[in-house]
Amino acid sequence: MSLAIELRCLDEAACLAHLPDTQAQLSPSELRRLQQFSHPHRRLLFLAGRDLARQVLLRRLGLSQPTLAIDAQGRSAIEGRRDLYLSIAHSGSWVACVVGHAPIGLDIENTGRQRDFLALARSVHSPTQCRAIEGASSVPEQAELFYRYWTLKEAHFKRQGLGLDLALMPQLEYLPSPNPSPSNTATATAASCFLPQLELMLALDGSACAGAALAAALVLPEGDRPVWQTYEASVAKGRR
Repeated sequence: MSLAIELRCLDEAACLAHLPDTQAQLSPSELRRLQQFSHPHRRLLFLAGRDLARQVLLRRLGLSQPTLAIDAQGRSAIEGRRDLYLSIAHSGSWVACVVGHAPIGLDIENTGRQRDFLALARSVHSPTQCRAIEGASSVPEQAELFYRYWTLKEAHFKRQGLGLDLALMPQLEYLPSPNPSPSNTATATAASCFLPQLELMLALDGSACAGAALAAALVLPEGDRPVWQTYEASVAKGRR
């Protein structure tokens, strides 16, 4: 396994039923993070994400009862396994987890909300990205582009252990890179896929996006394989 991604829709009743067992598995750093959330739904999402991560590690790697930690920058890690990297994301009622052999950042966003995407884009996206959103032929297409750029950027920050930097976001650009294949590892540093049936946009940031394993990293419950778009990320000169 070089890259594994799984999605789960939150079942609040099931999550509440297993709450004592889930909390009993949390490490001290996870418990500290849980205590920072006051909203019940946000607490359940956090717990569901931690449980999903443990299930992915068990199913994909055979790791039973791994100890997960959260560092000072908010990045998740597996104690005793410096060869493995982990990222967890939440949006709406969905949680997602990715595990890989290189540093990786993951973000998901629900695309179904009605918003003024062009006005929002002017605050967080580059002029080139804003023009692409403005040129979209429909509101759903605007939403798809807005969230594609947004998730790529948030995944970038998460991989580095940075908070959401609204000032830096407009400086992040993404140039299309050849899709990975067994004969072409390309130079991608980020990837995204849109899951219209779930109204979800998913993005990854990290060197694993350049490998052929990306094509098989995520298999949906219906057996469908998502269509990935890969990118080379660049930051305006003089910025991180």
